[in-house]
Amino acid sequence: MAARTAFEAVDAATSPSPATPSRPASPPQPQVIPPRTEPVVQRPVSQPVAAARPDFVQAAAAARQGVAAAKQGVAAPLKRASRALWHELTGSFFALFALSFTAATWKTRHNAVSAIPDDRHRFYAFCVLALLFGYFSVSSFVRARRA
Repeated sequence: MAARTAFEAVDAATSPSPATPSRPASPPQPQVIPPRTEPVVQRPVSQPVAAARPDFVQAAAAARQGVAAAKQGVAAPLKRASRALWHELTGSFFALFALSFTAATWKTRHNAVSAIPDDRHRFYAFCVLALLFGYFSVSSFVRARRA
């Protein structure tokens, strides 16, 4: 068994490596392309510029139309999404203020029937502000839904 393993090891060591690519017998020869034989026509300088002007005007008009289409295609949805996000963000801030004024109203609810005018006025102010900011919050979310 050991002799057989040694024989296989020697055989593997003397065989060519399969990882090395075989080299071609001769490198490929570069192909020579002959020069053109047709004559070069010289045109007057003013002719290509005059001919290119309408092409340039058409290309500029096409570029303007492409920019307008891209603006409509990309900017309009982006504007709508950013507007909706802005309304939702402001609606959230208004809701936070409405909740804080509602909490203040709840804390001062016993002042609604107080004989001291300042306490009653504070309670009524908290009620009005809670309702006002609640309205702002709801209207902002309604606008976000429409946008």
